[in-house]
Amino acid sequence: MLRSTANTAPIYEQEILNLQMPVFSDSSQEYLDSIEIQTVMSLLKIIDNPIQDIPLVTVMRSNIGKFTDDELIQIRLADKQDNFYTCLQKAKLSVEKELRQKIETFLENISLWRKEQEYLALDELIWKIYEDTGYYHYVGLMPNGMLRQANLRMLFERAKQYETASFKGLYNFIHFIEKLRLSSGDMGAAKIIGENDNVVRIMSIHKSKGLEFPVVFLASTGKQFNLMDLNQNLLLHQELGIGVKYIDYEKQVQYDTLSKAAIRNKTLVETLSEEMRILYVALTRAKEKLIITGMKKEYEKQKEKLLQQIERYPKQNQKVNSILVKKYIKYIDWILLVYFYEPSKMGEIAELKKYNKKEVLNFCEKAETEEFDILKDLEKQKIDKEKIEEISKILEDSYAYELSTKIPTKSSVTKLKKGKDETIEVNFGVPKFMRKRGY
Repeated sequence: MLRSTANTAPIYEQEILNLQMPVFSDSSQEYLDSIEIQTVMSLLKIIDNPIQDIPLVTVMRSNIGKFTDDELIQIRLADKQDNFYTCLQKAKLSVEKELRQKIETFLENISLWRKEQEYLALDELIWKIYEDTGYYHYVGLMPNGMLRQANLRMLFERAKQYETASFKGLYNFIHFIEKLRLSSGDMGAAKIIGENDNVVRIMSIHKSKGLEFPVVFLASTGKQFNLMDLNQNLLLHQELGIGVKYIDYEKQVQYDTLSKAAIRNKTLVETLSEEMRILYVALTRAKEKLIITGMKKEYEKQKEKLLQQIERYPKQNQKVNSILVKKYIKYIDWILLVYFYEPSKMGEIAELKKYNKKEVLNFCEKAETEEFDILKDLEKQKIDKEKIEEISKILEDSYAYELSTKIPTKSSVTKLKKGKDETIEVNFGVPKFMRKRGY
């Protein structure tokens, strides 16, 4: 269970899928960013207009084109300045027979699909591409293949629905999808299992009302409550009315009026009360076991501070002091407040465990690696010594511009601040225009 599923649910969903466990989420991973949809959409783009380098190379490197990186370089060398589609046409005259046949087959397929898109319905064209390329069956062999195939079927269905609307044609469909992407919208990934199946369910606390589960994980409790509305210049309340800031134009200052401060305080209390009700719902969904997880920076330091606050503000009517409730605005802090107010009683029903980052990383499965000496293995096979020396030279060769690979293309101010003590000396030499002048 999560307070909000918008950003974190897709991450949990993907990680559980990677563990080969069935999972259902009321949110879903980014559909338009999945590799299978990106590949098919790139193919549709070059069918509409092949003079687009990025979609063209995307399709060529995929299982549809089956071109290797070395082959793409050979094609680019045919003309370094022109677009990649023209390079393909020119490369046919200069490359080896095997690559030439591959280029001709690829161009023939593109030409065929371009002709067919003029008279075929969009959904028929997409399904024909699946059949002609075998891409639908190929993604079925990839990890989470059933989900990937469901995504491709969903794209087919979307195209079919789009054709029934007023807009028709390949160009308009591509434009529609791009508009959807730019507006931060998404169509939602396909579902291969239902919410009533025997699966790991990911849902918001709101949607869990009235439901019970044997084991519940209440995750991301270290996230701060959303109190952004309290900082707006204009506040509204159904009982107290309107609260605004007072602006003194002569002195060039502004500050909250009493009405705004009152509304802000009232709204804060109401927001915290609502968060308490939501937390109560989350804590009462488990039948057998409830596991609460949350991240906290500098835990020991924060714990000491929290214990000092508890001593300063004792209980009120056997409850956590309201001053502390307002002070702390995270679920994890509220839970820790209750735990440390009565640690002996809480120890009977709950267990507090703390893990640092290294310990969590140790829980992750590590791939077993086997080390072996290539050169010794070649000697056992009685390979010619000259060839072994040649291979050794290639393996031990160092990149001439290694320093350039360590210089970041861009960096944030925070990163620069953290790494201010680490300096890299770079000597770029004298520029050409200065050499001509005799410097």
